[in-house]
Amino acid sequence: MPFPYGKILCPVALDASSTDALAHAASLALNSGATLYLLHVLQINPLTAQGAVEGFAGQDFYKAQMDAARARLAECAQTIPAQVKRELAVEMGEPGSLIIAVQQRLGIDLVVMATHGRRGLKHLVLGSVAEQVVRESAVPVLTVRAADVS
Repeated sequence: MPFPYGKILCPVALDASSTDALAHAASLALNSGATLYLLHVLQINPLTAQGAVEGFAGQDFYKAQMDAARARLAECAQTIPAQVKRELAVEMGEPGSLIIAVQQRLGIDLVVMATHGRRGLKHLVLGSVAEQVVRESAVPVLTVRAADVS
């Protein structure tokens, strides 16, 4: 029986916490022949969302952020073995909801993502994208805990 995962989604936060999750996802994709989809979700700044940046200035602001995120995601993808089939995407919005939407849109079989492992007040204040994805996902989610839980 072939390995059950043909499409693996790895949301990447473009920080150190995503490094181990990306390595796990790349290994799974390499060993199974799956396509690895790297996704970075650029959160909308609440100030700009409320109209602090409007018109052409706002469009330039968002375009610059998207371009910078695409470049950083491409850098992250260079750590993946060359044999791994991959697709890169940067989207703008609320991370948890977009990860679920992309998972459904692409027919993803497995999500591999980092979790900070926050507890208590930090978890309450900062929330957990990984927790939301685990709760709402229709497919298995492999969470990889970041080494630093500060």
